[in-house]
Amino acid sequence: MKELTERDCDSISSQIRWIDDIPVVKKRTNLPTGVLVAIHTQDFRRHIISNYWKIKKGARRMAGHWRRGEPVDHIARRKNFSPIAIARLISAEIGVPKNDFRKMVMGSELKREPPRDQRRMASEVSKVVLFDYMDSPWSLEIYREIGREGERLLADWLQEKGLDFKTEKDLKGGQGVPTPDFLFEKPQKINGVENVIWIESKAFFGDFQHIRRHHRHQVSRYEKAYGEGLMMYWYGVSREGKRKGPMNNFIDPDIFRNREGWDNLLEKVPSRLVDKAIKGLKERR
Repeated sequence: MKELTERDCDSISSQIRWIDDIPVVKKRTNLPTGVLVAIHTQDFRRHIISNYWKIKKGARRMAGHWRRGEPVDHIARRKNFSPIAIARLISAEIGVPKNDFRKMVMGSELKREPPRDQRRMASEVSKVVLFDYMDSPWSLEIYREIGREGERLLADWLQEKGLDFKTEKDLKGGQGVPTPDFLFEKPQKINGVENVIWIESKAFFGDFQHIRRHHRHQVSRYEKAYGEGLMMYWYGVSREGKRKGPMNNFIDPDIFRNREGWDNLLEKVPSRLVDKAIKGLKERR
């Protein structure tokens, strides 16, 4: 897989305003769909998190635009924000109960007949759910599937090496206890790295910002609790992330290139996210 710099990532991100730009950027860059999806959605998620409170402060004004006829998806595009997140903020302003909004997103039937403006909101939510690739139930399931596919590939690889390990599921239960994806009973030499006691699998692209944040909030806890570990970023690590980041030991995803499931991770499953969002947008129109 081609090694990208932070500048490469910035250039890619600037070319993908919405997920329907990915097929064009793929032809231009020849990068796997999974890499492009990871770079775009990570940046979009960071944008949503960093601007959420600013957007929330304008919820009353957005509700006013909505009452005057501007659809949720138009407001979301104008704000460059998740349509479901915008719908949630406007719904709170017009008095939609949280439980009713969750039902709207899930496509469940409301038990009571809502007021007219809430019926309109339910209709709009049913449409934006079709193409919201950040917060919709179908998109979240695809992200989970991508994560599971990576963990399965890694588990098969470790088992072929004859290594015994406990998974995050095995380790759950102790409150406050950090739980890496794979934990060994004793240190191992893996992929040329000595004294590896844990491995973490991430279906992300390891840019410098993500690596630094991930280390601060999660990996540093593993290091403190267990010792040396290995990171698996399935969509690669930036050159600066490798050289300047707080983590040194990474597994090269290219060693999995010819294994069963690799194409699912790099192309098939991420492409479903892209295709479903594009189809949903067309259906909305």
